[in-house]
Amino acid sequence: MDQHFQHSGMARPSLFQRLRCLPFVPKMDAFLTSDGYFVLLALLTVLCNAFGLEKWVYTVFILLGVYISFFGRDYLSIVPIVVCCYIAPYITNNPGAYETSVFYIGHGGLYFIILAALFALSVLLRLALDPDIGRGAFFRAKRRLMPGILALGGAYLTAGAFSGHYFAHGTGNLVFALVQFAAIGVLYYILAGAVKWDRVPRDFFTMTGFTVGLILVAEIIVMYLTAKPFEGGELDRNVLYTGWGNYNCMGGLLTMMIPFAFHMATLRRPQWLYSFFGIVFLVGVLLTCSRTSILCAAVVYAASFAVFCLRSPKRRATVVMNVSLFGAMGAYMLLMHYDTLVEYLEIFTIFRSIQSRFDGFAAGIQQFLDYPIFGGSFYATDYVLEEWSTVENFTSFFPGLWHNTLIQIGASCGLVGLGAYGYHRFQTVLLVLRKPTTANLFIGLSILGMLMMSLFDCHIFNIGPALFYSMALAFAEKQDNA
Repeated sequence: MDQHFQHSGMARPSLFQRLRCLPFVPKMDAFLTSDGYFVLLALLTVLCNAFGLEKWVYTVFILLGVYISFFGRDYLSIVPIVVCCYIAPYITNNPGAYETSVFYIGHGGLYFIILAALFALSVLLRLALDPDIGRGAFFRAKRRLMPGILALGGAYLTAGAFSGHYFAHGTGNLVFALVQFAAIGVLYYILAGAVKWDRVPRDFFTMTGFTVGLILVAEIIVMYLTAKPFEGGELDRNVLYTGWGNYNCMGGLLTMMIPFAFHMATLRRPQWLYSFFGIVFLVGVLLTCSRTSILCAAVVYAASFAVFCLRSPKRRATVVMNVSLFGAMGAYMLLMHYDTLVEYLEIFTIFRSIQSRFDGFAAGIQQFLDYPIFGGSFYATDYVLEEWSTVENFTSFFPGLWHNTLIQIGASCGLVGLGAYGYHRFQTVLLVLRKPTTANLFIGLSILGMLMMSLFDCHIFNIGPALFYSMALAFAEKQDNA
């Protein structure tokens, strides 16, 4: 309850209801859904990524999260924090590339575990004691997609059952299954019940995706300034990585943000400015040199532009701008940087990596045939998958991936997993078809981008895209005013 209580004839207000009556709460409520809030998170994330300020920035993020737990109207405002936490790390703190990453115990990891535990405790207290968004109200909330998510999570947990390989890598298979289940299910479950959906600003999730896109573009610029991929005289995309992933990870996540620039253009003015950032996001994907991301980003961009034209009555300036800018950029590159353009296009002719993908596909299909019911576990049983990480602490719980969602699930979880994934995917498609709001169409395009890229890169098994996907499902199902 957000109003002061009239105690006569009413039950004694709870701790959190009383906290919500403090005088500073209304202004903070307004800030936590404002553009200024997104700007603050963006600045903190980029500064952390550029200068290695993890301890300071994550402390601020957790303090904001704890404030939301004790004083916030609901848990809506943690949505952008979740993604920012994932994309904030500095390059030398990448746990997959550096044994000295601050996220490992002995190098500062214990501090981050304590921070995470404090926030988790604050969430448990809010949900246990607050009658507005906790207790019975939380558990009674409708979650139509939960059956499919539970089925998929159950399939993850039984990956490799009866194959003899379930514990071949110690508890690594079980830990990976639990992490993947949590990444897809936990945020959906929490947000579906702990957000007052009738009070969610119609552009909040769109602003989240738009802000993440801007952050990623800034991080790509930082990456180019520090990695200098042309320093050797020709393009070396292997130096393009940051504290949370390599060029494929960055290109994949940025591709998922393209639709939100166009959705912003349907919600705010001037439309051409927000759609211009759709072009900026597409150029950012091109700069990552991720081939799969580039091809899928072109499709997602075209589809997003088409939906924008269908759902926006004032589109002439945007259409003219797109045609003019693409024409000008194409002419400039052909006339002034032809050699660089040709060198860039050569990334599509790198045969070795393409061949290794198809060799892996064949091996994954064979693992499925060998263990057709529950799969052979998340670890390859008779094939050595390429892994970009060489840090044992990382590879011990994050196995090499098959680079195709269907092959990954079939090889790891068998027919049980494929059936569960099919059921989950059926529920998500049906949701968008039954509720084709403008917001859901753009969310659907973002998810479609992830699924297309996951036919050649397993983005759905990377933690960050899965977390964003989980939150997107909650908004697609629960928000009615978008």
